[in-house]
Amino acid sequence: MQIKNNGEEEKHLLPEIDMLINLYFLNFLPTYKDFVKKRDVINELYQDFKCIYKVKGPTIDYSKNKKEFVKALLEVDEGSKALLNEVAKYTQKLK
Repeated sequence: MQIKNNGEEEKHLLPEIDMLINLYFLNFLPTYKDFVKKRDVINELYQDFKCIYKVKGPTIDYSKNKKEFVKALLEVDEGSKALLNEVAKYTQKLK
């Protein structure tokens, strides 16, 4: 079901965030680009897994892929926290 739905609900958010950062918050751009790179790694790993699963099904050992995917998830989590931290610091300056 997850492969079929493919995150349709969230697809519109990233272009809006990208636009806002590029127009109004250029100071967030390096951290944001780092976050997007990390997210792209997850998407690539996910697509690889999806292709393998469609061809071979659940009969192969996914332990290597699982380790890579978990590592990438942790890195994207770290990247999102860094971006949110920057935004929080910026909003504190506005008060």
